[in-house]
Amino acid sequence: MDTITLSIEDFKKLNNAVNQLSCLHNGNLRDHQKVDKLGGILGNFRDALRKANREEGANFDRKMKYYEDTADSLGLKSTWSIYEVEDMSSTHPFTSAKAIIYKKGHHWGDKDVEILIEGDTWQSLFVAADSAIRMSEDNHHTFIERFEPDGDKLILLTGS
Repeated sequence: MDTITLSIEDFKKLNNAVNQLSCLHNGNLRDHQKVDKLGGILGNFRDALRKANREEGANFDRKMKYYEDTADSLGLKSTWSIYEVEDMSSTHPFTSAKAIIYKKGHHWGDKDVEILIEGDTWQSLFVAADSAIRMSEDNHHTFIERFEPDGDKLILLTGS
């Protein structure tokens, strides 16, 4: 899991904004006064989160580059979109699964596609999923979004 660091100053801004919201909620202000106060509080939240949002964006870009580099090194055409995976060479949690099934209703092809999983790493799931996507002949749904266990198989779910 990625972490984002808040400076002490940004933490104070967020904490103060929460306290201001609490006071506003419990106060006896007229509607127009509440709107003015809310605008200021919202500005404090945005200001305090600006750096964290930049860090989150940089983390996302780093992961996407890692997934793209992995795909390129393996000759894969699909896009990995399971962002919780930090290390494609680590063991995935579905080690009892023997195959990936890409069901007809989940892609635009005309049949279910089943591919054996060769290994216990996320990379092995990437390879099997990419193969299933190619065999389905659906060139639109190429973003690997998740796997759902189904007995000794994993159902591949994709997006576009």
